[in-house]
Amino acid sequence: ISAAKTKKLKKEIAQQRGIKGMPALSRVGSLNYARGVPWDFMHLLFENIAEYYKHFEKLVNIMKMCTQFSITHTEVNQLEQGLESWVKKYEKIYYQYDIKRLSTCTLTVHALLHLADNIRFCGPVWTTWTFWVERYCGYLQAGLKSKVAPWANLNNRILHKAYLEQIDIYYNLMIISDECEYFVHMLQNQSVSDIKKKLPVVMKSWGKVRIANGGDMIRTSSAANNPDNQRDMSYVRYEVIVEDADGEESREIFYGQMHRVLQCTLPDKSFWDTYRGKMVLLAVITPCMTKGMDAAKKLTTYKDTTTTIVTDVRAVSSVVGQVRSRKKWGIVDRSGEYARTDFIARDDQWIVPELEGQ
Repeated sequence: ISAAKTKKLKKEIAQQRGIKGMPALSRVGSLNYARGVPWDFMHLLFENIAEYYKHFEKLVNIMKMCTQFSITHTEVNQLEQGLESWVKKYEKIYYQYDIKRLSTCTLTVHALLHLADNIRFCGPVWTTWTFWVERYCGYLQAGLKSKVAPWANLNNRILHKAYLEQIDIYYNLMIISDECEYFVHMLQNQSVSDIKKKLPVVMKSWGKVRIANGGDMIRTSSAANNPDNQRDMSYVRYEVIVEDADGEESREIFYGQMHRVLQCTLPDKSFWDTYRGKMVLLAVITPCMTKGMDAAKKLTTYKDTTTTIVTDVRAVSSVVGQVRSRKKWGIVDRSGEYARTDFIARDDQWIVPELEGQ
């Protein structure tokens, strides 16, 4: 505006740009406009962002419903209504019914309207998604080493995979362990010293275990021969019954690192009461101090761990991940009723069978 030569030109610039001249405070050289004029927090987040955030939250809820392992007809109908409402809100927020903003209406947004019908006629989304196909193609591709005989490479890749799976079922390890001294919770009205004396001295120890009925594969810390180069699958979620000061029992959620699974066969003697002659699978775990919080529902972090304990392996429900941030570890818990694809890397150096909860 200052450089405009005529009043008419200044007026046109003012009408077009909304600026009529230099601010009065521009003469104060000590003012830093970039840092001295902050954004108004109310308008920045509480007013402007909230609408977009709530809209995104609805999409997250829709995704959770879609990825359920099983879904009812009623839920599919609810999903259909939710998707229609979400797309309409999307058009209002982003498209704004302006032809110039038509590029925001992508094909993927329109495809959401067909998602409920896809589930209604083809089943839950996990039955038709392509995760496992692409994963298997990548596995086969890694075996293509010869340009002369690629088909022989593929045949051998599949054959060797089948061999390894059979070895995985039949072989196991035997070691000696004395960590069952914490096994006092399995019995009542018996002293700890008596239990220690009567426990088996030698028992099997397993480095890997898979939760029954298609659950997670757990690689304990004892089975990780090169932990720096492997994905850590030793941290687990487990649930046990705890008793408060008033004697009230409740189920509480814990997280910890599983070190090994012990196969404890108890002697057939009356001392063991209902456990006499039975085989029990025990998980040796170092608990994380998460104060009973459920990381599947809220942000859960910890700094320290507690004394190593032994519990029934059936208390373990899933594998969890960890993220290091700000001198704390955050728990990544994806357990729940949602279907998901898990890529479990083969470790041919540790071959042990699956253990399904006894």
